[in-house]
Amino acid sequence: MFNAYISFNNVLRLFDERGVTKEQLADQSDVSESFIGDLTRGRGNPSLRKMELIAKALDYDLPVFIDADRLEY
Repeated sequence: MFNAYISFNNVLRLFDERGVTKEQLADQSDVSESFIGDLTRGRGNPSLRKMELIAKALDYDLPVFIDADRLEY
């Protein structure tokens, strides 16, 4: 089994780099604004599909959100 952990620090950093609001990101990614808010506070257990939508909206590939130090095989 493979477990991947989302690096919430990476999410915040990349979100800030793009200079988008939570509302803009929610619109562009088809993910709710409250979900985006939870991510920025380090809450929740996001699915890889939702993270893929967010990564695409920010013009990144999904692996940029993965915390490589915490991968489990």
